Amino acid sequence: MHTSSRVLRSIAVFEASKGFLAIIGALGYLSLMHHDIHLLALELIGHLGANPMDHYPAIFIRWADDLAGSSVQSVLLLAAGYSSIRFLEAFGI
Repeated sequence: MHTSSRVLRSIAVFEASKGFLAIIGALGYLSLMHHDIHLLALELIGHLGANPMDHYPAIFIRWADDLAGSSVQSVLLLAAGYSSIRFLEAFGI
């Protein structure tokens, strides 16, 4: 019985950590609000030595463009809802 308790506690910690990561991601998004996210994505890809025209870097750039065009309230609401679900799940376990 002790092993199953430890496993459940590990799962709860994992779920809570996903909630914390969602909050950290939302705060990171807020810190990038007044920056050119497209330019930052290109600089990151260049720093990593990848070609921006390759498949995965192009997906990352498209994702950055979509993020820049989204409303702040919807992103924060989504992050708050996701983290709330994760915290409730961790508490329930």
